[in-house]
Amino acid sequence: MEFLYIQVQRRKKASQHCLTQRAAHETSSDINQSTMRFSELANAETAILSGSSFQLTPFDVPFSQGQEHLRGFTCRRKDGHTNYYYNEKFDKERIVLHFTAGHLKADLLTLMKKDYHVSTPFLIARNGTLLQLFSSALWSYHLGPGAQGGNKRQSQRTIGIEITNYGILEKKGDLLHTIYSQPGRSDIYCHKDDQGVYTQLRAPFRQAHYFDKFTDDQYDSVIVLLRYLTDVYGIPREFLPEDKRYHALPEIASFKGIVSHVNYRPAGKWDIGPAFDWERVIQGVQSSTYTPLRSGLELPSDLESMPSLEGMSGVLQDESEADKLYGFNKATSEGDEKVYGPDGPGE
Repeated sequence: MEFLYIQVQRRKKASQHCLTQRAAHETSSDINQSTMRFSELANAETAILSGSSFQLTPFDVPFSQGQEHLRGFTCRRKDGHTNYYYNEKFDKERIVLHFTAGHLKADLLTLMKKDYHVSTPFLIARNGTLLQLFSSALWSYHLGPGAQGGNKRQSQRTIGIEITNYGILEKKGDLLHTIYSQPGRSDIYCHKDDQGVYTQLRAPFRQAHYFDKFTDDQYDSVIVLLRYLTDVYGIPREFLPEDKRYHALPEIASFKGIVSHVNYRPAGKWDIGPAFDWERVIQGVQSSTYTPLRSGLELPSDLESMPSLEGMSGVLQDESEADKLYGFNKATSEGDEKVYGPDGPGE
């Protein structure tokens, strides 16, 4: 989905002078690690997965003639609403990888938003936890207006996988900011000297140089999930060649295999480009056997000992806060105002 970076950039242009002044004062001596986004994420995810906002049920599904297992949790809204996807089945022809451009709490609130219908059946947390939001046989919009081959048809015939990740980072002095930084409300992700936290590309991808780094646990879960989906749906374990992998392609609608969001959108999307370790995933998916790094994931048994979401800077509490962060577009349909994101209805 990767919620629209361009919209955030447009909002920020009006205040560019203020941002420049603020960046000049935000040196490493002014900011300590405890205020940085990346240092909060592990505890925040644990609290979210241990909390009461969503109904989680563990599953263990054998596949490949019982030789492999897909493990994770079904994740449902506590209030029982399911109107964030369509209860319609379609044959699946390819799998589309996305990153969310956010953190797990906001990702879940957005992907499971009532009457929104922009979602994917799977979300992979930074710690590798696999969450199934609805059956992969069903569908929701996840490609956006202008998608190659048509937004609705391609959303129906593809399986989307969202990976929790902030995506583009912006370097200001010695600090890397998320795209949500604003005058008076900086969202600092990390310091440039923090190792293993971000990826700097040798050549920019769609004018972006810095990206949040995917975790080893996420790569592991992506590989297992792709092996499962290709086995169950008979989707070829094929990937686009590198010279086409990062471009929007008219022929993508006829390709059978594993692709990413950028293959459908010529601009405004960065998921998932060269900051992703494609070779690691390709090798894992195409190998005859694969042994996961982790045997499975369990929720903590002592929920009362888990950190609270309260007090964690920037961790969203409800859908209204997610709306503010991701800047939803508003559209009118038959006189009723509905909220759609940049990947919602429309061809």
